[in-house]
Amino acid sequence: MPKSSVSLFRFSLFVNLLIIVYSTYQVKINDSEWWGYTLFGTLMLTVMLIFSSPSEKVDRETKLHDLLTYPICYLFGVISFFNLYYNLGLLILSVFLTCGIVAVITGHIQKLHRARDAIVYFATIATISWIFLYKYYIIPLAYTVSTFYFLGYVIELMKPEGRSKSAL
Repeated sequence: MPKSSVSLFRFSLFVNLLIIVYSTYQVKINDSEWWGYTLFGTLMLTVMLIFSSPSEKVDRETKLHDLLTYPICYLFGVISFFNLYYNLGLLILSVFLTCGIVAVITGHIQKLHRARDAIVYFATIATISWIFLYKYYIIPLAYTVSTFYFLGYVIELMKPEGRSKSAL
């Protein structure tokens, strides 16, 4: 993992752990449902963040694919849990639409290897998280911090060897 990505990963993990500790405190002391949902969303984000960090033994294209698909799959899962659990038909329709859109967009980004496309992709999913999870605003905040890690790692993977950062 590149050094810049390591520091972003640690920062994202630190933010998530702070939110988890404070959410646990609020749930224990005040028995707050809002903080319980925030705790659940942040715990799932932390698990996704840890498990989506690719091993050094994995080839570059697989790392790129995983780093592009895991954040949107997490986001879809959390949005579904918080917003669509009451309507099974809409949930199934959104699963198919999300899978199709993710396949097309990540395939495009992987094929062209342009940093601009990755920046737009991660900015879009961070914006989507703020739109759909506005009631639980700490979850999109932690998600946005995590997308910085994913974006930094993806840009490092897209950079050809021997090329400077300014050439991107």
